[in-house]
Amino acid sequence: VDILDKIALYFSTDLEAKKVAFNIPLTVSKSDPGYVDPKLFAPNLIKAFKVLRENGAYEDRVMRSVIALTESQIRVRDCNGCGLQVVFHPNGNYGPCQAFLVNDEEVAGNVYDEGPRFVDNEVFKRWAKRSPYLIDTCLRCPVLASCGGGCAYTAKMANGDINTPDTRICDYSINITRWLINEYSKNV
Repeated sequence: VDILDKIALYFSTDLEAKKVAFNIPLTVSKSDPGYVDPKLFAPNLIKAFKVLRENGAYEDRVMRSVIALTESQIRVRDCNGCGLQVVFHPNGNYGPCQAFLVNDEEVAGNVYDEGPRFVDNEVFKRWAKRSPYLIDTCLRCPVLASCGGGCAYTAKMANGDINTPDTRICDYSINITRWLINEYSKNV
């Protein structure tokens, strides 16, 4: 995570990328080799964001918070699986989340079987209701409006339920919001 700025420089100069999206790895256990300390993600992403901005590129993760704060757009979800996408596995299974489909979990159906339409499917209905505005812990958060609640997959892996907070996003959202307020106050 401490080389995100170097990766951003490579993407924006060598590859001439105009839009980049960095995500926190979907790991919840500190013993996982891919684990990234959420407290380290925000400061390193800010460095990467600055590099990308200097080179005319857009970083999606930070810009979600920027747009929420500057345009007063309340973020009711961060995860597209929560009512905004359908993903398909090569075996024909479909559902709201690609991470779950790999493990045959949260499968809404299979394209080869007859079943309910997407809008009538209980899996999609349950996922569409996931929002930080319906999670008690999130309701007390000072950055609720700009967070979006994080990843439903990570929430379930950590807490056993998609309707719980993705705590990796908590530190990130608070630190990004503080940084954005400080940046804004320098220009006022």
